[in-house]
Amino acid sequence: GQANHFFRYAPAEIAYPRDWYQNETRRLYWVLEARLEYRDYLVGRGQGKSGVAGMSTFTWVRCATWAGFDLEKF
Repeated sequence: GQANHFFRYAPAEIAYPRDWYQNETRRLYWVLEARLEYRDYLVGRGQGKSGVAGMSTFTWVRCATWAGFDLEKF
């Protein structure tokens, strides 16, 4: 949300918050990538199971390009 705001909607371009939120979001995408490397879902044992965590995460990943992210890297 914040990365999207500073990338698209902030009335003035302020590099520090834009860059900070984009870097934090990028870090979290790498956390997700690492978690899902050998699993099908975020939660549960083994391959995991579908749940609210995965569904809510999907919505943020789906709109990643709005904040200037290229998901091909993940």
